[in-house]
Amino acid sequence: MRNNSRFGDILRRHRIRRGVTQRQLADLSTVSVRAIRDLELGRVHRPRVETVRLIGAGLGLSGNQLAELESSARVGSVPDLDGPEPTGPEDDRLERFAPPQPLDALIGRAAELALLRDLLVPGTHRLGVVTGLPGVGKTRLALQTAALLRGSAGFGVRWSPPPEPALEPLLEPFTDHGRPGRPLLLVLDDVRPGDPRLPQAMGLLRSRPELRVLCTAHSRLGIPGERVLPLWPLGVPDRPDRTGPQDPAALAAMPSVQLLCRSIDLVRDDFRIDRDNAAAVAAVVRRVDGIPAALEAVAALFLLLDPDTVLDCVEHDLWGSAEDGLLDLLTLLHGRTTALDQPGSRALRLLAAHGPDWSIGDAVLLTGLPAAACARTVRQFLAQGLVRPSHEGSRSRFQVLELVRAVLAGNDGRAAPALSVPLPQAELTAAQG
Repeated sequence: MRNNSRFGDILRRHRIRRGVTQRQLADLSTVSVRAIRDLELGRVHRPRVETVRLIGAGLGLSGNQLAELESSARVGSVPDLDGPEPTGPEDDRLERFAPPQPLDALIGRAAELALLRDLLVPGTHRLGVVTGLPGVGKTRLALQTAALLRGSAGFGVRWSPPPEPALEPLLEPFTDHGRPGRPLLLVLDDVRPGDPRLPQAMGLLRSRPELRVLCTAHSRLGIPGERVLPLWPLGVPDRPDRTGPQDPAALAAMPSVQLLCRSIDLVRDDFRIDRDNAAAVAAVVRRVDGIPAALEAVAALFLLLDPDTVLDCVEHDLWGSAEDGLLDLLTLLHGRTTALDQPGSRALRLLAAHGPDWSIGDAVLLTGLPAAACARTVRQFLAQGLVRPSHEGSRSRFQVLELVRAVLAGNDGRAAPALSVPLPQAELTAAQG
């Protein structure tokens, strides 16, 4: 079977070069924002002819550019390894549930990919759940896992985007009645509370011992047997006061910076990291926490602005300069911070004001909470994606996301207010010990 891997890439390239957001393109083309987003992510394999025509008109494409877009919508780019070309309505339906082909190389997730492989291939754990903020790369990691298990471990793979009411028919082509079946991976993408696919998947796990299920979700699902892999944002460059001036070569080797540069290449092909712009590039990556979707959104600013001006935008007018993907993330984080109870909100603001990172001992001193209650609060922040781990040697430390600091500060993008009475350094040192 085939699925389309070029259309989303070409659509996104033309949109960024036109300098419009997904929402603006939706207004120009009368195609919904969600449809445009799904097309760019490769979740829709065969866009309708009328949809392609409307999008082409919205982008102002003509001639060879329009022909390229239309051609990429008609022709699948990569044969599916699980079966022959579709020959009828049922094959065409099943084609929808082959994994979408990744549009680009996976960057910076080798350790997480190995963990999922080691979790799912042996079969001792058959239900994996990748959790994390929207835009952190859960779906992309699941795609790579599906490709790895299919290519190197011989798995049959089915992909279920929401909502898909019936899962068992998707596995029927792999059923060998009366004999042990080929190992199978069923991916449930973007699982939400009350998702009707979950009880079906649990039933299939009980009845089909060869089956593994991999879910992507914002948080743990709370179902028996799940093994949760939290997916944190990509690592970001250290602050210059810790490491001295940014080395361009070392900076360019960081996965988060590589992803930003790859996204900038879609906008302009002459951008390079050098000694003049390295500090600004590093600060931009830190400001958006190394979150892939945020990096891709910020990259659009580099079409017209130099790195120092981009940094000024994201430091002082983050909400105003945010593209759709980043704006959606900021809105979600705003909702999560405002939903905290009063003690949780106070604790988060104190930790955000403390500095770049902190230990549980620091948090106890800063918040005045008992150690057990403080640990529960930090776990809650981690589960909601408001805080990320920052391991320093053998000691665990944590960071409040820069985007959360921006949300706490309000729409003007200023840093979270500092504590009026800083803790003595001796107390912090004793707490860390």
